[in-house]
Amino acid sequence: MEQILFLISMASLGISVIIFIAKVLSGGLGEAFKLSNKSTQTMFGIFLLYVITFAGFLFISN
Repeated sequence: MEQILFLISMASLGISVIIFIAKVLSGGLGEAFKLSNKSTQTMFGIFLLYVITFAGFLFISN
């Protein structure tokens, strides 16, 4: 169970960072944080998934 949570959290972090870098390169830093964009909402949702799964991993592993 620990490994599954860790893999999900790392994949979520990687996907959210990739989306963030793509948004910064295509539209600038201001565009990357506009919540009206669907990709920004997806990025924040995936980052929230990272936070939840990593917290669960830390809770289970200790």
